[in-house]
Amino acid sequence: MTKDLPYYIHCFTHLRRDMRNGGAPHKPVLLLSVISLFERAIFTNDQIGVLPELVASFKATWSKLVTTNHHPTFALPFFHMRSEPFWELVANIGYEKWIESQGSISSLVSLTTSVQYALIDGELAALLMSPENRDVLKLAILDKYFPDTEIEFRYGWRRRHVSDGKIVARRFRIV
Repeated sequence: MTKDLPYYIHCFTHLRRDMRNGGAPHKPVLLLSVISLFERAIFTNDQIGVLPELVASFKATWSKLVTTNHHPTFALPFFHMRSEPFWELVANIGYEKWIESQGSISSLVSLTTSVQYALIDGELAALLMSPENRDVLKLAILDKYFPDTEIEFRYGWRRRHVSDGKIVARRFRIV
């Protein structure tokens, strides 16, 4: 299989997620956060470190997009993304077997103690260096997982419902 943009669009729109409560938003939010750090040139290769900037981006993206009662636990998607074909965890020395035996990691301390970084496919890292490819991947994620809140995230518009059931969007300034 060719690992090109359509391949990663498919991967990103078919993530393995817990489907309770409308589907866990953690992995899509993490991917949007990773893309954001490629946009800012914090990530420039296939190594995705557990950086304060990534955690902050995850929380900021979560607050803009997630409307369900899920909790914004960063360590969960970073660890569980290992079930996706493009994401591999690289353990810190001495933690290789421990990571393999874990069903889940939910604390940031456990994650940073055991995981050195995630290694994404080289082809994906190369695609994420292009603004056009990043935009396509972001739109695919937003359209698939956040159709009700993507307009706010993308354009700085807020939707509000009016009494007749129509949705009205108004522009607000992001400072």
